[in-house]
Amino acid sequence: MRVVNTIAKSELRDEQVALAVVLVNERALVLVIQRVVMVALLPIVLLLVVSERVLVAHLVVLRALVDVLVLAALVLHLAVAVVVLLLELVLRVVRAIVAVAALVVVAVAAVVDFLLSRATNSICLHRQMMLVNSNSLPTK
Repeated sequence: MRVVNTIAKSELRDEQVALAVVLVNERALVLVIQRVVMVALLPIVLLLVVSERVLVAHLVVLRALVDVLVLAALVLHLAVAVVVLLLELVLRVVRAIVAVAALVVVAVAAVVDFLLSRATNSICLHRQMMLVNSNSLPTK
């Protein structure tokens, strides 16, 4: 019976060793598969990382362009506002010049009217004096 027990123990050990070898081989196979998968996926992961970096760089450039366009729009808006203010100022100056010119025209018209009136009065007075002189001349 001892021999049977020894044989059974020996077979049990052989099975345990075989199972351990299978487990070690299985673990080694899993590690090899993981390594193959990692080596195969590494270029894809690197490509994705590079693509992400390029995309981020594109987004940064686009953001900078948007900022430049917004700044240009603000400068243009400011320039338009300044031009509008200057045009309003010019309009006020022109209106003031027109008002002064109208006053000058009224003043000149009054002076001309006054001078014409005096000239007319002088002419009339002169005619009357000539009539009086011609009537008072002695007749021969």
